[in-house]
Amino acid sequence: MTNRLDFWIREGVEADLPFMEEMLRAAACWSGEDGVDVDEVMSEPEIAVILRDWGRPGDTASIAESETGQPMGAAWYRFYTKENHSYGFVDEETPELAIAVRRECRNRGLGTSLLERLITEAAKQEVGSLSLSVDRVNYAVRMYERAGFLNVGDEPDDHWTMVLNLR
Repeated sequence: MTNRLDFWIREGVEADLPFMEEMLRAAACWSGEDGVDVDEVMSEPEIAVILRDWGRPGDTASIAESETGQPMGAAWYRFYTKENHSYGFVDEETPELAIAVRRECRNRGLGTSLLERLITEAAKQEVGSLSLSVDRVNYAVRMYERAGFLNVGDEPDDHWTMVLNLR
């Protein structure tokens, strides 16, 4: 397998929802541990809410595709309320970001490109900051730190809440 990866990134549309669900499952089980029941993970309210009723105002997605049109990765953000949110919730003015890349496409710049695209889109939409939740041992932490995200939480478990200020 070559290190070079040819892809392009486009705006996500409603028809991408099944692929985004696949990528959400991949993100939830990022380490690839055997024995993880993906359906059980996806039944958790804090994970299921990430794509439930997709298409609300402010929902923004980017999809990376190969030259042949095969989806390779997805990144998106959306706003939540105090009553209905996921793990990386900071406040109602800060959308939470989710990102995943197919395992065979990882470590070749695709995730960074998707992240940069969403950051650019958030700035265009005059979003003040983005948040996310990540396992502190996830290799993606380095990508988030390079992009300027900072750990703002003091969670006792292994997950960090990270925020990128855009202003």
